[in-house]
Amino acid sequence: MPVKTIKDYVGFSYYSNIKKKLNLTKSQTIPYVTYDNGIPCYEVNLYLLSKLEEGKSTRVGGGTLRTYANQLIHLVNFCYNNNITFTQLTDSHFSLFIRGLIAKRDSLGNLKRTGKQVRQIGTQCIHFLIYVQDFYHLDNFIGQDKGCTIRIKIKKTSQKIEGNKLFNSESPTHNSFPSDTPLKRRHAVSEDSAMKVWEHINNEPNREKRIRDVALYSFLETTGARNSEVHMATVKDIDNALMQGDAPLLRVTTLKRNNHERFIPVPQAFLSTIIQYIRKVRRKIIKRTIGAANDHGYLFVNLNNGEPLSAESTRRRMNEWKTACGIKESFHPHLFRHAFITNTLKRIILQHNNINNTDDFRKHLLHTEKFKLELQQWSGHTNISSLNTYIDLVFADINGYQKVYDIASLVNAAEDILVRANTLASQIKGKLIDINEATSDFIELVEAFKNDVNNAASRVKEQEIEQ
Repeated sequence: MPVKTIKDYVGFSYYSNIKKKLNLTKSQTIPYVTYDNGIPCYEVNLYLLSKLEEGKSTRVGGGTLRTYANQLIHLVNFCYNNNITFTQLTDSHFSLFIRGLIAKRDSLGNLKRTGKQVRQIGTQCIHFLIYVQDFYHLDNFIGQDKGCTIRIKIKKTSQKIEGNKLFNSESPTHNSFPSDTPLKRRHAVSEDSAMKVWEHINNEPNREKRIRDVALYSFLETTGARNSEVHMATVKDIDNALMQGDAPLLRVTTLKRNNHERFIPVPQAFLSTIIQYIRKVRRKIIKRTIGAANDHGYLFVNLNNGEPLSAESTRRRMNEWKTACGIKESFHPHLFRHAFITNTLKRIILQHNNINNTDDFRKHLLHTEKFKLELQQWSGHTNISSLNTYIDLVFADINGYQKVYDIASLVNAAEDILVRANTLASQIKGKLIDINEATSDFIELVEAFKNDVNNAASRVKEQEIEQ
């Protein structure tokens, strides 16, 4: 593939006159871009390194640099296919490039990209071409002046965020960019599709793959974490959650907030599923491939080599599940994040009788600081305004929030137990698991659910006493 990966990249940092020593950067995984013929694209790779020096993120399974690389590869391919260099691009060339992005269709004849996605790619390419201009010391190659070979404009926008805060921003644009398209609501993965995939995973004949994928699916569904955040989870995170006893909180890295972390309440039944994966599969894979002494600590691993499972691998896996189950709608990891947010809020709605409308919900969201902070903590959004796109799906009066949340968590855990019980029965019938292992797994799940019930009841009782 034109966008490859370099593991354990180490660059020059600075030379210490005091210690007379060349200091190096820490080892990182970064994207590496080539043309279709395998020759490195030096300008793009240097641009990515410049962004790395600016502090842009790079991490296992992808990140900001990977996003930049995947956007710029379109321009790399355009120049390669038209036998021109970046510095030979003209305004007409750039317009033709953008029109090609707009017109591209998938195998079903649908447009492959939205107007927003085309603008994002085009904007990143403009930033890159400005870098090319500076790198080669070119005059009037790209800019706002009439004499520039590629003429751009600077678009200024203002957005009101969280009350009276006004956020101003500037971004380059081009006449060829498509106009704004209506906002696409973030509808979650449907229950029908989710159940089809769940049944497909649990009927996987390869035992190790089945147990690993059940744990992975459960992690996506239960935590609402972004795909790349899921693949930064460690065994230590699970151990720490287990040690908390009554009300386990799972640490999740929040990658869109400068590698901050958040803590998400999780049912013990979920932790039980993850522990089964660690005990039955992960330990054996690590021991068989890289050896326990070289354990990297990441929770989800490649079954063939024991290396950390990448976010891209999960996206491919979900595409395979979608195809195998004959699902026609969108089905990708981020939909589980939407489901986590909408389902959590839906469960809160169902516990209230004084529901009015979405305007009431917006009012509560703006003026109830505790609810805002808790909601941010669950989802990891930088700005609470990012959650506005979910309001067409869910709204609620947040009075009695803690009690409602405990009940909602309990309902979720109960539904999870029912699904897993049916799954175990199906696996026994299909001879994918023997009766002894199934009995042991079920007892473990029931014990975990019992703890969830007791903990939720205790917290509700404590709150009633306080009131």
